[in-house]
Amino acid sequence: MKANDLDLLELIDIRKEEGKIFIGNDRVMVIDVASLGMLRKELMETVGVEAAKGILTRFGYAQGWRTANSLKENIPWDNNKEWARGGGRLHQIEGVAKVTPVKKSKHLQEGYWDSSYEAEQHLVGFGKSDEPVCWSLTGFASGYTSAVMKKRVIFIEDKCIAKGDPRCHVIGKPAEQWGKEIDSVLRYYSHRNLMKTLGSVAKKLRQTEKKLKEKTDKLENEEIRDHNILARSPNMIAVLQTAQQIAPVDSTILILGESGSGKERLAKFIHQNSSRAKGDFVPINCGAFPETLLETELFGHVKGAFTGADSDRIGIFEQADGGTLFLDEVGEMTPRTQVRLLRTLQEREIQRVGESKIKKINVRILAATNQDLMQMVREKRFREDLYYRLRVVELRLPPLRDRREDIVPLAKLFLDRFSGRYNKNIIGFDHFFADFILRHPWPGNIRELQNVIESAVALTQGKKLTVRDIPGNVSFHLETEEDTKRPVRKLSEEVIHAVSNALQVMKGASQAEIAMALGITPATLWRKKKEIEKIRSL
Repeated sequence: MKANDLDLLELIDIRKEEGKIFIGNDRVMVIDVASLGMLRKELMETVGVEAAKGILTRFGYAQGWRTANSLKENIPWDNNKEWARGGGRLHQIEGVAKVTPVKKSKHLQEGYWDSSYEAEQHLVGFGKSDEPVCWSLTGFASGYTSAVMKKRVIFIEDKCIAKGDPRCHVIGKPAEQWGKEIDSVLRYYSHRNLMKTLGSVAKKLRQTEKKLKEKTDKLENEEIRDHNILARSPNMIAVLQTAQQIAPVDSTILILGESGSGKERLAKFIHQNSSRAKGDFVPINCGAFPETLLETELFGHVKGAFTGADSDRIGIFEQADGGTLFLDEVGEMTPRTQVRLLRTLQEREIQRVGESKIKKINVRILAATNQDLMQMVREKRFREDLYYRLRVVELRLPPLRDRREDIVPLAKLFLDRFSGRYNKNIIGFDHFFADFILRHPWPGNIRELQNVIESAVALTQGKKLTVRDIPGNVSFHLETEEDTKRPVRKLSEEVIHAVSNALQVMKGASQAEIAMALGITPATLWRKKKEIEKIRSL
């Protein structure tokens, strides 16, 4: 085969069901160049330009060496010359850069790179450079050609679009043919250990793959998931493990947690793992009814018990017989209802309203509240004896902000659910949207996250959720670091929702990238930023 005959569609092997892509025997993946640009920027700002240049050069060299050997094994080249050209051709069809070899060059290899992603991303992140910046590309060319020639070949970039040249230009020669100019380059290749290291790359890769598999297996074992609940965070897994242990024991359980944190889902989880799973799970929100109506809902009534009671009606205690009754917001009960509930828990029997007959019941009670019942006991607003009857076992649900490991898996779960419900083919969300959901404090917990995902799915016009799809009712803070209490004049919903959010979650991105994500021009973004700054200065 000739290098120019390489075709990406013929090389690539997409295994959709496995979630894997291969070129030859090597697993590859598709990643956007903006993410690589952000990684480059993070490296340079964290470890410095010199160290980052060394890391990216050595990364490119190792990648080039491996690629050369992989292409040799998987492609029947016409000759070694075509094999040598194969690396540049592969880069071109992969979208790395357009490679144009110089014909009849006096050097071993010489060529031009047009549309180098590395130079473009450097310009986006840092602007014009004083020196060439295609570090990983030159490293790749050096590693690839060294593997083909079976001797060290070093490429040097002397022209680069990042420094204002019209095209990137590189020259490759055996290391011994370079003069003193190579002395400043070799340190980036870690020349003492690199060849030995590359000789053991395959072994190290196998070791790494083994460790990754072990880590993946461990993570899978540490995840608890069913159709009602999901947990990866250690604190949530601990709650669910306790719930699993006590589920078979027919004790009363008090579930504590903020509003929207999943108390009813946890109650269903306990019910489904108990001996009562075949019975009914009957929930009731005690705060949704006035006192007299709540008693009727709980205990039922007989005909004529009060005005409008035209017939007998069973209460939910009887409905849940043989199953589980979930009393949500139990702290909202009035003292009179608390007394009746206490008797029911003690005697396992009820009386319908307006009836003297006693009925035995076989019900497990799970209760929940977002209030501090102990404090309510101290304030004489909740019966102490009832509190301890309900709190045989206490489970405290952590708020979503304290279980960050669960946010993205939950978001994906809701995304799949609502994509199906609304008949939309949404494949995921971009990294800026993911960054937003990880940073947001979620005062409404899981209920708020579910609402945001549902709204975004319903409104989006794309295949991925972006920051533009976040609903406008999500609050954003425009206060300074001192978190002043002064009132903030409101801008339009577009500014509050879109610009403030994007500026917070897309830190590190260029103004052009932020503007593109918002669907506006960089000039409009600049004006909106100025408006926000004026508000902050009030």
